[in-house]
Amino acid sequence: MRTKAATTDESASKASTVIAYRYTVLDALATSVAVVDLRSRVTHLNAAFEDLLGISRRILMGTKLVNYFVEADLLAQSIDAARNNAFTVTRFEATVQRDLATLGTPVHIIVSRLEEVDHVMVEMLPVEKQLAKVHGQNILRRSQNGCRRFRYPSRK
Repeated sequence: MRTKAATTDESASKASTVIAYRYTVLDALATSVAVVDLRSRVTHLNAAFEDLLGISRRILMGTKLVNYFVEADLLAQSIDAARNNAFTVTRFEATVQRDLATLGTPVHIIVSRLEEVDHVMVEMLPVEKQLAKVHGQNILRRSQNGCRRFRYPSRK
């Protein structure tokens, strides 16, 4: 016969396993991604986020995501708004900073609400990648609009 506590522990263990499995696909992404809970604590992050900060996943897990941003208040407000269904997705520019001694990295932030009511995904694209993406979209748009000739700017 099982006790109620044992059943609860098993349920929590199964739930955390399901959540961990669900987010394993994020590890394959080249963009930095973190998933946070109700208290804005990191519950999952991918290898690209580890690389962006230069900090191990084991150290980052359970820490507040906003601690690594210069614009901490803006990120906290966005996470709360997504959690409260104020929007589905929001975007803004911010600076990721590991500590006060290092120079921050400018990133484009995408905050989106996940199916789980208590989880929010924060995706971070370094600004250089964002600019390259826009540049690629502009080239594609020009080619689709019949612009046959495109010249790259000269490097004088």
